[in-house]
Amino acid sequence: MIYQPFHVMLLVVRKFLLSPTAAQILHPNSIMASTKRKIGEKNGLENDSKKSKLEFDYAEKLIALENELVEKILTSGTDFKHDKNVAYTYNPLDYAAELHAQYVQRFCQGPKKILFLGMNPGPHGMTQTGVPFGEIPAVRDFLGIRGPVQQPKRSHPKLPVTGLNCSRSEPSGKRFWGLAKELSGGDPDVFFKNAIVYNYFPLSFITSAGRNITPVELNKGAQALIDKVGDEILSKVLKLFEVDTIVAIGAFAKKRSDAAIKQFKVPNVKVVQILHPSPRSPAANKDWNGAVRKVLQQHDLLKYLEC
Repeated sequence: MIYQPFHVMLLVVRKFLLSPTAAQILHPNSIMASTKRKIGEKNGLENDSKKSKLEFDYAEKLIALENELVEKILTSGTDFKHDKNVAYTYNPLDYAAELHAQYVQRFCQGPKKILFLGMNPGPHGMTQTGVPFGEIPAVRDFLGIRGPVQQPKRSHPKLPVTGLNCSRSEPSGKRFWGLAKELSGGDPDVFFKNAIVYNYFPLSFITSAGRNITPVELNKGAQALIDKVGDEILSKVLKLFEVDTIVAIGAFAKKRSDAAIKQFKVPNVKVVQILHPSPRSPAANKDWNGAVRKVLQQHDLLKYLEC
């Protein structure tokens, strides 16, 4: 037997754990089957022979694409690992995999007319729930998603992950899902019939002081990598769901949407920008709901979201 140095063994193990196959075994697909059963039972579909397995392929392919993005970022060896501002990396696709799988299994099936594109997880939203803009009451009560959330490998004491028990509000998520609830008459299936909500980048970076860092605040090397990988994955998501219109939530989402469409030659996709709902934006604090409704109406999109 040939004995390898300990550090070599660690690299081998790490490579396996982050490989696409292993990643699917460890979190998304390991719970996919049970999640499918729960959703099928809830909707009375467990014995419906017309319910093709292909209908679930959208969710599985989406999770595979998201994991591809994470793997390429975390195994790149790029500068973001050495960004002096990044002290903690949270991956909600991992520790909140069950809730994320529920979200994609129920709401990310079949072709979609509209893709609402956000930037990255908020500290009290997707970071807690694995759901884009995942404010707790909205995830639990409007979307009907419930279940356990595990712990990140490392977390900042000022930003613990408590899942659906988190008592902090995520203002952006509260505004976004509040509008979705109003448009759909309180029925999320109406809203998601023609739409999908997706974050460009699923990881959350935290400073040593416990502050959330957006991708645009990283160093240039990290930004370049995220743009390169994120644009590629976004183009694949657009093609997977046959999206006609991207509703870019903020300037970052608009910029990346335009770049992905151009570079990867995604045909027949229009990009519409709306205000980001963050309270950091003064404009968003002046009737964000009304401003967004106006843009959606101007582009004849409300009819796809309303009951």
